[in-house]
Amino acid sequence: MDLKKIEINKDNFKPKKIFSRFLDFILKRFGFIFMVIFITASLISGVIIYKYIFNPDWSDNRRNEYKVELKSTKAPFNEGKFDKIIMKIRERNSSKDSQLLIPRDLFEGDLE
Repeated sequence: MDLKKIEINKDNFKPKKIFSRFLDFILKRFGFIFMVIFITASLISGVIIYKYIFNPDWSDNRRNEYKVELKSTKAPFNEGKFDKIIMKIRERNSSKDSQLLIPRDLFEGDLE
């Protein structure tokens, strides 16, 4: 039995090359299986989309109840927090106007 020295080629161990070889192997061996899985997932997704978007199973009574509930509920509004936020915004705007400083111009000399 003849044992030959294995030569290591650095070009064969680049991540892109390893990934492309692995992907080629998988696609050659398991391409049909992946195609079946993809088609099955697409069909299941289509059924789910049709069921929940295009053909909802709510009755007319349930739809009317939902509309009434939606109209009767109001978003909570905390007027105190709203006023605090408005005050902070006004303070920031006034502080921006009052603290306007002209920086020293490096090319023209000192401003006094």
